[in-house]
Amino acid sequence: MFFPVAVAVSLVLGAAVAALDASKYPPPLAVPPPNAEWSARFLGSLPSTVPGDIVRCRDNADYALTYDDGPSKFTPSVLSRLAKSSLKATFFVVGSQVLQNPDILLNAYRAGHEIAIHTWSHPHLPSLTSEQIVAEIMWTATIIKEVIGVTPKFMRPPYGEIDDRVRSVLRAMNLEVVIWSIDTEDWTGSKTVAQTLRDNAVKGADGTIPLEHDLYDFEASQALQAIDALMEVAKGRSFKTVSQCTGRAAYDESLLSGAAPSPSTSRASSTSTTATSAIPSSTFSARMTPSTRASSTTLPVQFLPTSQPGSPAQGGGSNGAARVSGTFAAMSCAIAFVAFAALLL
Repeated sequence: MFFPVAVAVSLVLGAAVAALDASKYPPPLAVPPPNAEWSARFLGSLPSTVPGDIVRCRDNADYALTYDDGPSKFTPSVLSRLAKSSLKATFFVVGSQVLQNPDILLNAYRAGHEIAIHTWSHPHLPSLTSEQIVAEIMWTATIIKEVIGVTPKFMRPPYGEIDDRVRSVLRAMNLEVVIWSIDTEDWTGSKTVAQTLRDNAVKGADGTIPLEHDLYDFEASQALQAIDALMEVAKGRSFKTVSQCTGRAAYDESLLSGAAPSPSTSRASSTSTTATSAIPSSTFSARMTPSTRASSTTLPVQFLPTSQPGSPAQGGGSNGAARVSGTFAAMSCAIAFVAFAALLL
């Protein structure tokens, strides 16, 4: 009886996540059109001052692994290696990727990793209108919420590109901007990611937040080696998630207090005079090349003060996948399957 039950449970979980209705979301890798309700809510009165970006942990001995651009089919290998080493990380996810791989995102969250926002289509945010930036964030937050049941408070701008206008928009949305303290350059195809992080860990404690990726196989394979290398020199280091190492909340449900647009609105053509055209999936690789990704050394960032107050308060995790639609039909099928299997035994 154990085997049929296990299979049935697997079917329930898989079908629940697969039940995402893609028609109510923007097309993958296309900059979403502005939404008047969202724009009015967040852009009516932008803050005159903006806080510095988070680029390191509060305590020098802390180390926060972060991965961008997933979830992808290569993310599970990273999750497996992290589990083997009893490590928790923070994943900055792209909304379009969540639409394609919701089950992988849910598995990461259930394993205790933190989920953060990395926009819907991975655009250069300074080139978008403020209305488009809001749409990028809100659609990503919406699909993350549907899959894991909570709304991230941390976000990382694609390519690390950000200016004070973008910061003011994100501040109005009550988001925390997280950059990085060291770029592993895994996105270039570098084969020395493990050595880079090992040398950084040996050199001295500096509250490291490294930049890594889990979109492509060559990035994920380097991540596996990097985890092993860090474990060899882990003495004196405390590996944490971004919320744990900064003392700030990972999730905040206030962002999605308004209603989401209808499916027709999400896929309508943008009326903005400076709207960015849709980016076909075939060009996703091109957007990740060294010529288009910003260097962390040129970012206008400020270091997080070591006296920063606050403590992590991760909320809303108890409902998790319960918010994913379509579970009833899947459960009915699974129950029928169990009943049928029981008759055979």
